[in-house]
Amino acid sequence: MVEKNNQMNTLGERLQFLRKLSNVTQKIIYEATGISQSNLSKYERNITQPTADAIAAICRFYNVSADWLLFGIEQKNFVVTNDPELSHMLFLLYKMMQGDKETRCWAKKQFEYCFKPFIEEESDRFKKESASPTRSE
Repeated sequence: MVEKNNQMNTLGERLQFLRKLSNVTQKIIYEATGISQSNLSKYERNITQPTADAIAAICRFYNVSADWLLFGIEQKNFVVTNDPELSHMLFLLYKMMQGDKETRCWAKKQFEYCFKPFIEEESDRFKKESASPTRSE
């Protein structure tokens, strides 16, 4: 089942939403993805469209699908797992992050508290992977 998010009609609105939700600056995104702050700003303001490489980097950074980023279309069960309970818990976390600011702050703090070592490890791994040049064969 696919649903359309009608509150964010443009790629730029979805990028702004992700950045604000994640509480990151364009500088942090630049450092992790290599996409210039100037380009990020243009994407958020719908002045220019990102390249395929930029879309891929942004999707990896925020862990979202290209379908959602480009068109606002997402799978209801967006997490692929064989464990239905875990899938449901992750979906609930996702829904909480769509709520009011107080709920988002509470959910984020709880998540960070429980998963801090893993978050730090994954953040370091992502930075290393993003920094290494890709090889074309």
